[in-house]
Amino acid sequence: QQRYARMLLASMYHREAPPTANEAMSELWRHRKVCAELVELVDVLRRDITHATVPLDPDGPVPLEVHARYTRREIRAAFGDGGSLIPPRWDSGVKWLADSKIDLFAFTLDKSSGGFSPTTRYRDSQSAATSSTGNRSRPHHSPAQAAGDTSTTGGSDPRS
Repeated sequence: QQRYARMLLASMYHREAPPTANEAMSELWRHRKVCAELVELVDVLRRDITHATVPLDPDGPVPLEVHARYTRREIRAAFGDGGSLIPPRWDSGVKWLADSKIDLFAFTLDKSSGGFSPTTRYRDSQSAATSSTGNRSRPHHSPAQAAGDTSTTGGSDPRS
């Protein structure tokens, strides 16, 4: 429940926030009209659900669901990233969370419009095999194998 609360608070506070989640929740509860509006909003959003989601890990500490949409702030809050209520900025497509030992990948599903230039729209690609992210994503290969060096394996490249 604490991570759900942190996800909500991280989406509400953008620049300055109380030092703790408890203080932020107390501040929120003092604004009864805001709380009532949030309840109404949840009711409206529930009616607009078009597909089912399932928990990523029902017994785990991260309250995310598969096939759901989240902001980067909500994702980082769900993983407990950062010591403050407001998670640190995340501007790249990949964020390594050392405490959780996990890479978070963020992407935009529809790049056909909006603020994307023609050179950006279709440039998503797999991480380079020699990058630290690429190496973490492919633990079954050594860095030499990931780079295509088969001399350390004594055989041909297993990806061929």
